Amino acid sequence: MPVRSKSTVVVLVILSTLFSIIPLQQACCETNPDIEQGVKLYRQENFDEAVPILQKARKENPDSSLAAYYLGITYKQLQDYRQARSQLIDAVTLTPRIKEALVELIDVMYQLGDFKGAKEYIEIAERENIKPAQVAFLKGLVLLKDGEAADAITAFEQAKGLDNSLTQAADYQIGIANLKEKNYKDAKKVFQEIIILDPNSDLAGLSYEYMDALKRKEEAERPFRATLNVSGQYDTNVLLKPGDDTVATGITNESDWREVTNFMGQYRQKIGEKFGIDSQYSMYWAHQNKIGAYDVMSHTVTVTPNYYIKNGTIGVAAGYNYTDVGESKYMTTITASPVVNYVIRNNHMLQANFKYQKKDFARESFIDDENRDSNDYGGGLGYFFFFAQNKGFFGLHYGLNKEDTKGRNWEYLGNRITATALIPFLKKFRLSLAGDVLLQDFSNTNSIFNVKRNDETYTASSMLGYTFWKEAELQFRYTYIKDHSNIKVYDYDRSIYSVGIEYKF
Repeated sequence: MPVRSKSTVVVLVILSTLFSIIPLQQACCETNPDIEQGVKLYRQENFDEAVPILQKARKENPDSSLAAYYLGITYKQLQDYRQARSQLIDAVTLTPRIKEALVELIDVMYQLGDFKGAKEYIEIAERENIKPAQVAFLKGLVLLKDGEAADAITAFEQAKGLDNSLTQAADYQIGIANLKEKNYKDAKKVFQEIIILDPNSDLAGLSYEYMDALKRKEEAERPFRATLNVSGQYDTNVLLKPGDDTVATGITNESDWREVTNFMGQYRQKIGEKFGIDSQYSMYWAHQNKIGAYDVMSHTVTVTPNYYIKNGTIGVAAGYNYTDVGESKYMTTITASPVVNYVIRNNHMLQANFKYQKKDFARESFIDDENRDSNDYGGGLGYFFFFAQNKGFFGLHYGLNKEDTKGRNWEYLGNRITATALIPFLKKFRLSLAGDVLLQDFSNTNSIFNVKRNDETYTASSMLGYTFWKEAELQFRYTYIKDHSNIKVYDYDRSIYSVGIEYKF
């Protein structure tokens, strides 16, 4: 038996309830014992046993519309819709015609996705005024599946007007139709009414699920959102002191406490069905308790025009960053990054990007070879898997970049692999884990150390979050960084411990 979604099962139950009443006038006109036995088994829900008996009755009485009807609805109960269709067509064309078979036939064609055929028989049923309420309901289902949501709403309204026992089922389908028409406010109102009418019904349960999905959608599509994170951090190596003491002479007190504030504000505006603009401002501020020369203030502004394609987006992020270190200008960057996101089966996403970044360092280097002003070119491919109703994910990304610096000592080719995971658990907790490997192959022999530099930087980080009030989360973070370099002055390790509160609004 095919696996069906919960909503499909509910619809089938409704339909079987609507169409199981069979007051056939023709039954008194036929006394075939096989038909009588088949009907008896059908009514006892012994469908597998009823099939061969009714098949025999059809073979012996090929002109019997009653045998065709009962064999058709027996196949329908067994979800063998193709066999059911041929039998029910006979039931509505042989003499005497069985009018009840027309409604069953429309339902079967709906299940098979034969919407054109279903509409033809709906016209016949409407013309002959056969079970108008049930036919109107089926008409709504067919139109909805065939992409005619507005007309489907009219049909469902007609169905519940003709038979108030269909009200909840029709309202549920009206809610679905409003979703397809993107009338989210109307859909929400309908689902609320279904829940109020009968909170314990299956349809109310499905309405709760849609209400929750609408709430998440509204949250995701809010034009303005912001995040504020305030934390205290302990950094074991603010100065990036080398691990080899022979090249770290005179460097002491490299560890320090600091207060950190992160703010991100985002505004999204959709322009029609295909275009949208995502603008973002973010600020990072870090105040060192002892090493004031390493205080950081950074501002970033990004604007991303997006073009929406089926199952994805194409965007170009353009950004500007200004950073101060120790109360004086340190660096500015200009970035342009085309990005393509493509979603597969709702919970898999592929990503491809290219990035150009121009870096301009404000402080003059002590020699030209150490000038780090650059044009940085790069690109990458990523894969993301979403789970737990898209609240959790696993991501893997590979990136390649070429940093073309003015100073020959800092020019390099980089390969980067990053893996991330976000795991929600126990409703209010989430765990984030990330690992990053950056391999830098520097292009030239270092003019100071007279050796070609190679660095391998490994980063591991974790975050445990606990939502203690609405959108407020208590966060504990730990990050470890290890840079292996063949030039010892660049070889270091570093641990950062953090506890803070993040609030989204």
